[in-house]
Amino acid sequence: MQGHAILHIAEKRGSTAQLNELAMIVELYAQEGGTAEGMPAFEERFWRAVAAAGGNRLYQFEVNWWFRLVAAYPRSLHPILAPPQARIASFREIVRRLGSRENGAQLYLELAGKLLESMEAKLKADAAAAAAAAASKAAPTEVSGYARSRKAATRSAASTKTKDR
Repeated sequence: MQGHAILHIAEKRGSTAQLNELAMIVELYAQEGGTAEGMPAFEERFWRAVAAAGGNRLYQFEVNWWFRLVAAYPRSLHPILAPPQARIASFREIVRRLGSRENGAQLYLELAGKLLESMEAKLKADAAAAAAAAASKAAPTEVSGYARSRKAATRSAASTKTKDR
């Protein structure tokens, strides 16, 4: 959610030229095909430009740190949660709003919230499916255990009747 704060400051402090540069970065990525493979390079260029537009040294340091971390540990890169074309459309609208000072940071926050809710719902559905699969695998064992105990009870009852005669 740090993106919200960085975008908010860029909108407040960034020059028109800096905010127009963000739009050019998004359009260049779209012209290159907007591929998933190109997403990490696009995001690095975009977020570095956003942090520079905001002029907050702490956020600039943080963005630099993050992309150095990703370069050193590629597994720390977040998964792509939406198709590239949907992400391009989202970034276009965020940048448009930043440029017109219409709270682009708020749109980013709303979109991120929707993605997180969608991811949470998928995780819950996957967990429920896994639990159902585990239960269906366990069910035959329980039934066969039940059947064994019924057989043993029947044998015991039969031997008791035999002894009684």
